[in-house]
Formats: sequence, structure tokens, C-alpha cells
Amino acid sequence: MTITVLDTYSAMKQILPAAGPDRVALLRSMLEPVTGMYRYFPGDVDLVAMHQLAFGFPVDRDEQRCLDALETLAAAGAWERM
Repeated sequence: MTITVLDTYSAMKQILPAAGPDRVALLRSMLEPVTGMYRYFPGDVDLVAMHQLAFGFPVDRDEQRCLDALETLAAAGAWERM
């Protein structure tokens, strides 16, 4: 079995401070590698909608709060623990 850990830290550091209209496209790009997880869902899956339904970070507010939380996760070594 192969396990791939995505570098979502770097991606989120780009998404959160980006201009509002650009965030959705950047988020979609970050989520693209997980498209295969939804192969049994009927039809095309909107990855951004799934992100929002799965308690992902908001793309329209709380940028600094999310960046602070992101740095807390990084300081705790979250990506190294996965």
C-alpha cells in the first residue's frame, strides 16, 4: 500500500492570504490529488463543496485566524505525524 501525504501546509499558506476570488481556484488545485477518493460517488464531485461540508477552513473569512491555526498545527508537527 502506498500512502501519500500532501503538502497542504504550503498550499494553505498560499490560499489564505490570496485575494478572495483566487482562493476557490487555489483550494481546488490543492484538493485535486484527492479526486480519486470520490470515485464511487455518482457524477462529478465538487471538491470545494466537499471541503466546506467536511468542516474545511472558510474561503471567505477568518483568514488570519486560519493562518494562526495553520502555524499552530505546523509547530505541533502535524504533517510529520501523518
